Amino acid sequence: MPYTMDELDEFLRKDEDEIRRSVERVRKNPVKLKPDLKDFLDPDLFRLHAMSYNRHNQNRDSIKIDWEFRDKRFEEFLGDNY
Repeated sequence: MPYTMDELDEFLRKDEDEIRRSVERVRKNPVKLKPDLKDFLDPDLFRLHAMSYNRHNQNRDSIKIDWEFRDKRFEEFLGDNY
């Protein structure tokens, strides 16, 4: 059964709130342990955690991230300076 526009709107809004909460959590609590891709179901969440790890642990080995966010809302919430 297809979604109504209201149901789809609500789903996207909830998804957006989850993304916003994830970004804010990483900003408030920088990632100090090296994340592993196999521990994440969503590659965008892994990229977010890897970016935080690379930014806040400059003396350690960094994680090579050679892909962009699939969901561009992550970039929107992170801003240009992250």
